[in-house]
Amino acid sequence: SMITYKIKIAGRVQGVGFRWFLRRKAKELGIRGYAENLQDGTVEVIAQVGDEDKNLLNNFLTECKKGPFLAKVDKIVLTKGKENRTFSDFQIK
Repeated sequence: SMITYKIKIAGRVQGVGFRWFLRRKAKELGIRGYAENLQDGTVEVIAQVGDEDKNLLNNFLTECKKGPFLAKVDKIVLTKGKENRTFSDFQIK
């Protein structure tokens, strides 16, 4: 079964290729979901992993903290998501 997490990333995270960076990392790790720029200047990520793949989520979070070259991440908030649908890949919204 899949576990869904919501990751909210704040800082200089829009206009720096952050969502594309996350998409590449998610595809490498086999994480599904999406990344979206929100109006408040943050990037919101929905990340789905199998419940036996929690270490993949930790690897992904490490990448979220780094971000692409021009990004500066100030804060990350991780919550357990309530996503009912299952994603087939990682998309950019």
